[in-house]
Amino acid sequence: MRRTKIIATIGPSSSDKQVIKAMVKAGADALRINFAHGDHRLFKRIVEWIRQIEEETDQYIPIIGDIQTKVIRVKNRENIEILKGRRYIISKDEGIIVDEDGFYSNIDVGDHILLDDGLIEMEVEKIDEKKQRIYVTSLVNGVLKPNKKIIIKGKTGGGELLTDKDIADLKFSIENQLEYIAISMVRGKEDLKRVRGIVEDLGGEPWIISKIEHPQSLERLDEITKESDGLLVARGDLGQHIDLEEIPVVQKEIIETGSRYGKITILATQLLESMINSETPTRAEVTDLFNAVEEGVDAIMLTGETAIGRYPVETIRWADRILSFVDRYLEGRRAIHYKPDFIETLYDKFARGVIYISNILEGRIVGFTKGGNTARRLSRYKPNKPLWIATTRQYIARKINILYGIKPMYTENHEDIMKILIKTKDKLLEQGILHHGDIVIYVIGMRKETTDVMRFEII
Repeated sequence: MRRTKIIATIGPSSSDKQVIKAMVKAGADALRINFAHGDHRLFKRIVEWIRQIEEETDQYIPIIGDIQTKVIRVKNRENIEILKGRRYIISKDEGIIVDEDGFYSNIDVGDHILLDDGLIEMEVEKIDEKKQRIYVTSLVNGVLKPNKKIIIKGKTGGGELLTDKDIADLKFSIENQLEYIAISMVRGKEDLKRVRGIVEDLGGEPWIISKIEHPQSLERLDEITKESDGLLVARGDLGQHIDLEEIPVVQKEIIETGSRYGKITILATQLLESMINSETPTRAEVTDLFNAVEEGVDAIMLTGETAIGRYPVETIRWADRILSFVDRYLEGRRAIHYKPDFIETLYDKFARGVIYISNILEGRIVGFTKGGNTARRLSRYKPNKPLWIATTRQYIARKINILYGIKPMYTENHEDIMKILIKTKDKLLEQGILHHGDIVIYVIGMRKETTDVMRFEII
């Protein structure tokens, strides 16, 4: 049974209930809504479809709401032909039009400007005294289309990260009980505290994922990690700010930092990019997925492949096939995902001990979590077998389904926890997942936010 999770992005290719259902049946464990594209009426319909699909497929599907945050875009209404070596003007009223004050205050001669996700690159040659006109030379040929994003390589904009639209999107996420919120262009812990404050004021409890997309995020990676519930390696935006050959090193650093603090780690961008137009992945893409799992990610996130690609369902099938093989290959070869620099509480150490024992005894873990903490602790150490975790809230069952190795089981029964665990075990026996003679290890936290009780049974 696959333990590494698959997140699929919903877009024009998959904004249909039957396609979404087919992706879930093919192996998608979680679904992402990108608030940068679409409106709340569309997103509301998609959320309703997902909840219907849950019931139809008897699965728990977490939804990630991806918050765009402050983005600067050109205001030109027509295409501009860009020629290599030609000089252009960036201003508020002519040439390439940008009307964001923060853009002009943050720019210097020698800076490189990237447009349209890096497809067009220009170098700043001159800036007028009032910083109202920027003279740039294009380093490539291309066509600049209306409303494309413009960034200064290696720099972030100042001021508030969240726009009015972002706050409205956060409100939508809470009102519709999305389990995760992903925040783009996080610059430091202050941005995350602002997001958490808004979420708490709205009465929500989603887990917050920080998208690491910028050198400033890397400089403050530890403080961002501490303040986050998870990290997302956003290789697309990172590749616009740092040299491409550095990406593998940075990816490894982000995943290792997330693991060290016990946070969810997700890898995204160009994982199966060729499948946007092809029914099969490349050998390099298969190797990329293998390496990601070996490095310790909880999940991989498909973006363009399922949002705009021609083969969204086939892409999920291939991801499932590849990740299932990697999980089987690593079973027994990776004794436990742990390094001496891991930051652990007493309860984390207890969870690590449980995984050690389950590996030695080849036991199957059946646990209970109220808010998700026990599931997170056990998942952190990348167990060799799936863990079956019961909970009395559907919202939590969805949340923990993104965690490596976790298989949630919702129960309406609010009686004694051990009775819940025994009934969960009996259900797994009936389904043929457990068998007589198996060793079952029960794991629970007897007090709030703890993981501190373990029991054995040979069934």
